[in-house]
Amino acid sequence: MISHPGIDFHMIDLHVFFLFAYFFQGELGFPFKIFGGWLKMKIALANDHAGYEAKIKIKELLEQESHSVQDFGSHDSGSCDYPDYAIPAVKSVVDGKNDRAILICTNGIGMCIVANKFPGIHAALVYSEKTAAITRKHHDSRVLCLGAREFPEKDLLKFVEIWMNTEFEGGRHSRRIEKIREFEKST
Repeated sequence: MISHPGIDFHMIDLHVFFLFAYFFQGELGFPFKIFGGWLKMKIALANDHAGYEAKIKIKELLEQESHSVQDFGSHDSGSCDYPDYAIPAVKSVVDGKNDRAILICTNGIGMCIVANKFPGIHAALVYSEKTAAITRKHHDSRVLCLGAREFPEKDLLKFVEIWMNTEFEGGRHSRRIEKIREFEKST
């Protein structure tokens, strides 16, 4: 061990590890599990008028878990166009400003279509607890799309909780995702 008066090199190693974990968690495709808790993520939220009330509850859930939330709107339930909110939210994930995004509209389909126009974004429309888990385990989705008028609020919150706490399994799924990335590069 290297020693220096007043400096504990073991403590420095621990600080370096935490800095590495914080800055590279998005690059590695999963949050590191440390001391029984998940490293907190930066989450972009966007909604249309139909998703406004659900977004408020989802935002509360994420903030209770100490995630950083960037709200791209809409900021009320007045009629609006979902691409105006989905595009900047997803772009923030592509640009690395946020780790993931959650998009909420009437049925989730419009938001999902917009999000999947961005190369490298795997947006998934979730309709059950199983699909919330599988889209992370098998597809490494970075964008969750929800239909606010398709499910009760408690179900939507459960989908978010599962999606946020499920790791990508890698393995054979990495090979499949790599094929998608290669296709994106060729078009």
